[in-house]
Amino acid sequence: MLLIRRKLLGQDFKKVHHSILLLTFIICVVYEQITVPGATLNSLVYWPLSYFLMLWLLTGFIPILFLHGLTMDNQKAISYHTILALLFGFTHVALSDISIVLLERLLNIPEHLALGSLASKWLNAWQESLKSSIWYLVTLAGISILYYRELYKNEQKKNEQLVQRLERAEVKTLSAELNPHFLFNAMNGIAMQVRKNESQQAIESIANLGEMLRAVLNTRNNVFITVEEELKLLDRYISLEKRRFKERIIIEVNCENKVLGSIIPKLLLQPIVENAFKHGVNADPGESKILVNVFAHVDKLCIEVFNTGTSRITWPMQKSNSIGLPNTVERLRKLYKNNFVLLIKQGTNGILVKIELP
Repeated sequence: MLLIRRKLLGQDFKKVHHSILLLTFIICVVYEQITVPGATLNSLVYWPLSYFLMLWLLTGFIPILFLHGLTMDNQKAISYHTILALLFGFTHVALSDISIVLLERLLNIPEHLALGSLASKWLNAWQESLKSSIWYLVTLAGISILYYRELYKNEQKKNEQLVQRLERAEVKTLSAELNPHFLFNAMNGIAMQVRKNESQQAIESIANLGEMLRAVLNTRNNVFITVEEELKLLDRYISLEKRRFKERIIIEVNCENKVLGSIIPKLLLQPIVENAFKHGVNADPGESKILVNVFAHVDKLCIEVFNTGTSRITWPMQKSNSIGLPNTVERLRKLYKNNFVLLIKQGTNGILVKIELP
């Protein structure tokens, strides 16, 4: 509301107001010169200079009167502006005539009007007053269109911002679901180490888990983080898993330097790599490999996660007991609408997950 008020009383309205009046004034002067050859300064002062000078002065008050009328109900507003339109018309005629007399005396040119005859002239000037009243109503209509258009745009912007806030809240909710899911799986892994009497490994895993949780908490209010920050979170997670699988897992993470500052959703890679461990490494008793590549291609940020495994391995997407990957897909939908790609390709050597983001 304050922004609209500023527009109506500020430079936006003044530019339009001045432009219309100046254009109309020039048209009237040209018309006067064509229809009355040899028109002098005397005739221009009489018409249209005084007329438009007062019209310009009085029109500047219309936005103020319009804003004041917004506080009234419809019936009162109609009566209010009807009275003001008539008053505007009379005031404009009166001030125009007075300015004619003053300008003619100031410029020392022959006078068209005498001050003593103005009162009688005004009594018979209802047609001129009516024209000025119509100008008031036309200007009022233009201001109303401007006001309600800006009001509509503001409401539309508020609605868009509300939708964005709701979507960000939904994304944060999905992220909140993801963190306990990861924590549950990590604690299970540590519990397994304890059951195997791998006390030192369990202590180191707890330390790594604490570091990762601290890093996640430091960015808890962020929906997006840089690729570099995401890779640091991933590195802490991989350190946890390496202690479980030891020598039978080979992990490579490659990232182009130019994309390290790119922005991606927080904890995008962790659930995908977690699925690679769960459905690739766990299912294959032999040596396994996980490859993570992050690079730019044309105008897209590409992320590829490959894990070795048999062709019988299937990643769960919609199962009720699966959270990580469906959660990731849903977050991408909320954040990017349809402007992203997530593909899962299953081959004879393993599974490739490919993500493309703008």
